[in-house]
Amino acid sequence: MPNLKEIGYSILSQCYNFNLSDDIDVDLDWVYYQVSNVRNAILAKKSQSFNFSSEIYKYYNRLNCVPVECVDIAECCTLTTDCNILRVTLPTNLLYPNHFIVEQAHRKRRFEYLEPYLIPSAMHRRIKISLGYWYYIQNKIYIITDLPHISVVSLTGVFEYPERLFMLENCEQKPCYIAEEEEYPIEAEHLQIVEQYVVGLIRASLNNVKDLTNNALDDAINVIRGDMESLNQQLNSIGTNKQNA
Repeated sequence: MPNLKEIGYSILSQCYNFNLSDDIDVDLDWVYYQVSNVRNAILAKKSQSFNFSSEIYKYYNRLNCVPVECVDIAECCTLTTDCNILRVTLPTNLLYPNHFIVEQAHRKRRFEYLEPYLIPSAMHRRIKISLGYWYYIQNKIYIITDLPHISVVSLTGVFEYPERLFMLENCEQKPCYIAEEEEYPIEAEHLQIVEQYVVGLIRASLNNVKDLTNNALDDAINVIRGDMESLNQQLNSIGTNKQNA
């Protein structure tokens, strides 16, 4: 799979008839943002299909040696425990926590995911089947475990905006993921839909700004509207085609 920079320049090349220059009117970061938005819309459609669990891995980012920090007990005041309470603050939201994996560093053993309201009762289980528990609130992962000396964990799953993960450093103080250099997590068959959709958004924006005379704007918008409706139909069909097959 291509990286995000390659996807971005593919989109811009289509918008500018493969004649890119240094003074283009589109911000590449905005392109990255829209790519992730469309990818997430596709993923939301796929989540309704029967075989979602077996396909979601294609959208995973895998981050090893992500540092954790100790949390003041006041932040978890509803919990009474002698365990270590650890936290990872993410630069973007994670999606589908039920399919997200939090493990010891180098993916040795997993922590069990629970909804926050189930954590207090889990702490009083006689038999514990995992290393500990983790839950998610907003952009923060909380880990409760008896294991001492945990300073890093591994994270595997779907992030809302993978391009923001460069702000998360690993134990070597390097970015955990650089979207412009590493493969972008998306299913190959849907990459063309993502590119076409973002190209349509850019063309609509450029025409709104630059072409305000006679009927040219109306004609351009009508063409773009037709293209976008077609792409919306493709998005809506994702997840249902395989389900009906």
